[in-house]
Amino acid sequence: MVIQRGVQREEEKVEEKVEEKKEEKPTSLQEAKSINERKAELLEREEKLQKRKEDFEAERMVGGQATAGGEPEKPKELTDKEYADKLDRGEVNPMKEDGFDS
Repeated sequence: MVIQRGVQREEEKVEEKVEEKKEEKPTSLQEAKSINERKAELLEREEKLQKRKEDFEAERMVGGQATAGGEPEKPKELTDKEYADKLDRGEVNPMKEDGFDS
């Protein structure tokens, strides 16, 4: 009787271990769901990185960086009033601008 109980307990332990292993091992459906969740996370992360790259590129393009071969900035055209004011202050020399440098 004692032997039968011992054998019975061992069989129960083996059955429990088998059941535990079955529970631990994810099914193919669970694996697929897990893979899909991971892919969704990676896709979201990739979209965020792409947005950051686009923002960075736009900022770089508008950031005022000099480009080789670009046209130089043209001097501002002065209105008659602005020119007269600068002439009074001595900031412009009309003779020098016309080539009559003394």
